[in-house]
Amino acid sequence: MPLHASHVSDTKRVFHGELSSRPLVDWLNKTKNKAARNRVLALHRMLFELVKTTPSLPNGHDPECDWQRLRRRINRILLKYPVCRQLVLWFAKGFFMTGNMPLNERRVYGPDATLTETGAVLALLDLFEAPGNWWRVKECHCGKYYFRRFRHQRFCSEACRIKEFRSTEEWKEHRRAKAREYYWLHKAKNTK
Repeated sequence: MPLHASHVSDTKRVFHGELSSRPLVDWLNKTKNKAARNRVLALHRMLFELVKTTPSLPNGHDPECDWQRLRRRINRILLKYPVCRQLVLWFAKGFFMTGNMPLNERRVYGPDATLTETGAVLALLDLFEAPGNWWRVKECHCGKYYFRRFRHQRFCSEACRIKEFRSTEEWKEHRRAKAREYYWLHKAKNTK
């Protein structure tokens, strides 16, 4: 006799890096400080370019190549966000965790529990330090930032995907052809 219980979990699937990048994505979408947002996005673009153009030999590249210049430029920008290592949690004798704490801002999180600009930069650096996560935060066509679960994901939601594809000329031509077909079917009374 078959079991009638579902074997599918009710919890939503969580992808590697999704939970750790959620505060960054929320900050990019909700921050009111447009200048800070633009600085973090410029840093994101530079880090993305740096990862994409990484030379195959780590120490065998010219100090004046484009990759080295970009790396120096990123380091100059990161100097504006000085941080220090501090003891965050102490679990047991000899086992503890440290974290980066900003020196030029009071906290990584603001009074309303959202990231500050320094917190967003630290979250962005954590995203790029994790292996294979550097491509995951992307901007949708609607201007909203989202976490890419798959490399082929191009939209933040189903509504954005449908809106984008329905605005293409191929879809519009298809709808015009179907409208003409329905018009002649209805006019000839060949419908049930």
